Order: sequence, then structure tokens, then C-alpha cells
Amino acid sequence: MMDEQRMDGSSGGAPHAAAEPVNGPLDTMAAEYVIRDPRTPMPWMNYLFNDTYCALVSATGGGYSFQRCARDRRLLRYRLNNLPADRPGRYFYVRRRDTGAYWSAGWAPVQRGAPDGCFECRHGLGYTCIRHQQKEVDQEILYVVPRNADLELWRLRLTNRAPRAVALSVFSYAEFCLYQAEHDLSNFQYTFNIARCRALGSVIQHETWTRRYGLFTFQASSLPPVGWDCDREQFMGTGRGEHAPRAVEQGACTNSTCLHGNPIAAFQVDFELAPGETREWVLALGFAEQPQEDTAARLAAPWLQPGAVERALREVRAHWQEQCEHFVVETPDAGMNTVLNGWHPYQAQTTFRLSRGPSIYEGGIRRGLGFRDSCQDTLGVLHAEAPAVRRRLLQLAANQFVDGRSRHQFFPLSGQGAEDHCWDTHLWLVLALCAYLRETGDWDLLAEEAPFVDGDPAPVAAHLAAAVDFSLAHLGAHGLPRLGRSDWNDCLQLPGPNGGAESVFIACQLAGALRELAALAAQRGAVEHARHRLEQAEELSARINAVAWDGEWYARAFDDYGRAVGTSGNAFGRIFLNAQTWSIMAGVAAPERARRALAAVARWLDSPFGPRLLNPPWEEFDPAVGALSDMPAGLKENGGVFCQAVAWAVIAAAQAGAAEQAWRYYRQLLPGHAVRPAAYEAEPYVYAQMIIAPPHPRAGTARNSWLTGTAA
Repeated sequence: MMDEQRMDGSSGGAPHAAAEPVNGPLDTMAAEYVIRDPRTPMPWMNYLFNDTYCALVSATGGGYSFQRCARDRRLLRYRLNNLPADRPGRYFYVRRRDTGAYWSAGWAPVQRGAPDGCFECRHGLGYTCIRHQQKEVDQEILYVVPRNADLELWRLRLTNRAPRAVALSVFSYAEFCLYQAEHDLSNFQYTFNIARCRALGSVIQHETWTRRYGLFTFQASSLPPVGWDCDREQFMGTGRGEHAPRAVEQGACTNSTCLHGNPIAAFQVDFELAPGETREWVLALGFAEQPQEDTAARLAAPWLQPGAVERALREVRAHWQEQCEHFVVETPDAGMNTVLNGWHPYQAQTTFRLSRGPSIYEGGIRRGLGFRDSCQDTLGVLHAEAPAVRRRLLQLAANQFVDGRSRHQFFPLSGQGAEDHCWDTHLWLVLALCAYLRETGDWDLLAEEAPFVDGDPAPVAAHLAAAVDFSLAHLGAHGLPRLGRSDWNDCLQLPGPNGGAESVFIACQLAGALRELAALAAQRGAVEHARHRLEQAEELSARINAVAWDGEWYARAFDDYGRAVGTSGNAFGRIFLNAQTWSIMAGVAAPERARRALAAVARWLDSPFGPRLLNPPWEEFDPAVGALSDMPAGLKENGGVFCQAVAWAVIAAAQAGAAEQAWRYYRQLLPGHAVRPAAYEAEPYVYAQMIIAPPHPRAGTARNSWLTGTAA
């Protein structure tokens, strides 16, 4: 069973024993996850990236690529929620010329032959290696993104295990996206008619936007091809899919050019392998701006030389080992050590770069960088990436309005953004920036100017003040900050004609932010300002305790009509997790109330998979609550185990001295832990956004993996 596999690929034993890496000695700082059955319940992905280029790669070669922005510079096409799943991808087809039998070097998409005992995928930090044995031929595919190039490398190695020579034809396949991913998926009356793709010797160039924007994608081959195709329909044939291309079945490409339809890169290379012989083929898939006729060949050439892929792999592994060494954990728990010293820092780096956009769940089309998300993600990489965090904080400040609100999300290339009226979003800038200052002592950042969306540049210190002052200026009937459209729980909307709903979560967050600014002012010698901010925090804390304490726990909110949400008087959603944890994290709850709130969490919210976000969940849609009640009970915001909220429960319990409770929640949250049921389905080596909770019939199933603030 895939969910029972461990870091060593076994079916039991220690939950996180590090596997032997592809190259070099055992390295616990770069532990691989080994997958021995390609039929994973969901595509089990890896993210391969540098500062500008990213490739999502599944255990069978599926996924897509982009340069800088997953919406506006998508290079490879991917069909989300498709049947069969995980299509298309980075494929190699292998065909025996004597019999015509063919298969996939990475098992998919042909899926021919029993995978048991002859398949292995090793996901590592920055690379993925797939090995597959078929018809007495061993195949090994390595995918890696070099540290400083806008391209990815595919290396195929073929070894003949037969006692006689074998003649093979090998076909590569990549399906280009016409850059703007949303149009590529829907606007065929236009996109089909602008497609341009041609072969120039050992290079295939996708030139759709070259004439207008000076952009093009290419794939270059280390071996001279005997054939190629640039038109998907010519390569695939009528009525066929990726599992049975006509060119592979017939043993020859058509040498097509694409001037309409679906551009692809498909090369054909022929091999004659003696018994025991190994041959290698390298492809470089990349992106360039303002190309000349020889640009693709020139960019690819250094990476197609003998040994270049091996050097790129060594550099990538060395980079991630250095990154992980900034924070090393040695505890009696081997599983905790392995994930905190490898996969979790890697996941935190991934979310820091990509926020919540490009995945197999989101697709990178609907949203770019989330403001709230990006602030949270800085916390997981600050110790290793302080200069990059500084740049991101300035970028975030530039997406704030003069009155203190912020955009909810924005696209890094176009600068386009949306506000969305989630009124916790702007406060995350205060928490992130103060964490940066504590780590670095970079006080000059406070004086550095950043523009407002709707105003002139101002010092970063003014951006921080504007954030808290906006929330203080928009209080509701109970003296708590207003909710806006929603807060961190985007689906808890509490609509009404007056827009007067109040959030206890934002109130706690604001109290914490005010305390951060008070400490910052005191550090800078601004005694009076520090006293003023601390007084504001204490007044708000007293108000929360006066109006939101329900006897055993804190209410979550007050709706537009002043009615409490998240109290013992409610039929659904009587208790919410975040109000309890943030009252402790922000210093609002006195020790006795903190103890009682955590006891209520343990009594009413605990599940076998971690504490739920709320309980009891709504059973039917409730217009007074909004989108939250759209979801079935136990799913996502409606009573699911929201992993980032569980991380806050770990922090709150630890701060309150409830060590056993903190440890229990941490172990429940830990990916790949032995208590996970067979239903988990998502990757067991990274955190997911949520785990379905009882009473849902699929309790224990995880979704929205990788891009979650949980790792940070």
C-alpha cells in the first residue's frame, strides 16, 4: 500500500528512515522518498525549482513547468482533474524495432507491464529519478532544474540486460502551453490559430509569442534526432491518447511543423545496444526572451555536454544541503529529525516562492501570490533566506493601500491584484516584518520606502502603522475588529446588510501585532510610542476577555446582528479552534483561561487525525454563515482538520505549557506518521492543507498538499 511506504520505501519499520541517495553516501540532510508502486492514489509530486524556473514532476513524469509566473509564463500543458489522471507529462517511449513492442520508460503513460519489482521513483530535494525495467531493458530518467538557468534537464539512461544486442527507437514527448495558461485551456478559437512550432536540427522551438513579446520555449537534444514532430495530432494520430501515439506504434515520427493547433516537442532517436551496454540521452527544455536564430542551441549547449547533468545534480544537492544546515534538529524521534532536517525546509522554501498557486489542485491560474500566505511563508525560511525575505516584504508592502488594507493576492509579472476584503490580511505584514527584524536586526528596512497601491512611497514603518490603525479604526458593536468579507477562514463570511460582523480571530491577531509594535518601539528607544501601543493591546485584550469568553472557551465571531458564533448556545459550530489558539499565542488569555480553552479543544475538537477546525460541523447550507456551510460536514473549513490551524494548536499548547497535548498534535500532523490510515492518499513526505475529519465517510483523506503554510 502506497500510504504505508516510508522514506526507505519499505512497508513497515521506522517511519522515516533515510534512503540511500542516487549519488554519494547516505545523506540525512537530503533524504529521498522512495515510491515502488507507480499507481499512487493521487499524483505524488515533487517541485524542482530555482529563483525563476519551476517544474512540477510526479512519480511517473507528469506535471508542468513555468518561468516566474504559472499563469502568464506556463511552458508545459497539464490537464487538471483529468481521466486518466496526471496527463500530460515529460515522457519517453521505448520501442523495440524487431517486434514493434513499446512501453514508457517511466511506466506512464503507456502503463504497460506489471510495475511490481521493476519500478522505483526517488523524489529528492531538487530532483526526481525514475527507474523502470521492461523487456530486459533498464531505464533511468533523471529530472533536475539547474541552480542558475531557465530550463530543466531530462536524462534518460538505457541499459541492455539481455544476452543479445537490442535495437530500440526512443521517442520523447512534451506538450507546450501557449504561455497564458487560462487562455490555453479555454480560448481555442484564438490559441489554435496562433500556434507556431518548428524543428531546427536538434532543437524544437515553440515560437507562438516570439513575434509579439519576444518569448519562446525550446527543447534541445544531445543526440541528433532521426525524426521529430511539432504537431500533436500528427504525432498522436486520430482518436488516440498519450498511451498509444501513432508515431510510436508505427516506429517513425512524421517530421511535422505546427502552424495551427497543439504544439509539442517530440524527438526520435535510435539506439543499438550491445549486451550490458548503457547509452544516455539528455534533453534540455527551457525558456528564453528576445531570441536570435541560434539562441536555443546556445543556451542548451552547456547542459548537453557529457557530465553536465551530473554536475547540475551535484550543485542542486549541495545547495539544498547547505540550506537545510541552517537549522538542524537532533531529537530522540527519528521521524521528527528527518522531516525537519529535509523535507519540511524544502516544502517551506517551495511555498515561500510559490504561495498557494501552482499545484495540481489550484493550477496557478486563478491566483498569484497571496499577501497573507506570503507573509506567513517568510517565517519558515527567514533563518536561511533573509535577503530574499527582505525583497518579498518590500514587494508585499507595495501591495498595501494608503488606509492600511492590502490586496489579498497579486501576480508577480503583471502586478495585477485583487483586494477581496479579507480584513486579517494586512496585519500579517506586521507579524512577518517584526519577525524579520528580530532575526536580522536590519533596522534600516524600517526607513526604506515602499509605494502604496493608491499613494506615494512611504517608509516601511508607516506601512506597519497603517496596518494596525486600519483595524483599530474599523471596530464593531463589541469593540472588536470587523470581519470584512472574511478573515483567515475565507469561508466564514457572516454576511449582513450592515457589514458589521466582528472577528475574535482578528482581534487576537491585532492584539499580537500591537504588542509586536510596542516591542519594536521599545527596542528603538521610542518609549512613549511603545507605551501607547502596549496600552492599545491591553485594552483590546480586556475587551476580548469581556465579550468573547463563553465560560469554557472563546467565541469565534459576532455576526452582523451581534449574535455570537462559536459558543455553547450555537447548534453548529459551537467551538472553533483558532479562537482558542490565537488567544494564547497573542497573550490575550490568562493562564487559567488558556488551560480551560485547551481542555475544551481536547474535549470537543480532537479527532484521530488532529484537532478539527470547528465542531459540530454544519449539515446543511446556512446563509447566515456563508460559504463554510457549502461543504459537507468534516470537509475543509466545515470541521475538517486544517493543518495550518493544527500547527497553531501545537504552538499554543507549547506556549501554555501543555507539552503532551502539543506533542500529540504534532505527531498527528507529521506526514507519513504510522497512525495515518490507508485513506490518506496525498504525498506522505510533505504537509497537506487539510485532512478530512469525522463524520465525513472519507475521514483520514488528505488534499491540497505541498502549498500550505503548515510547513513554515
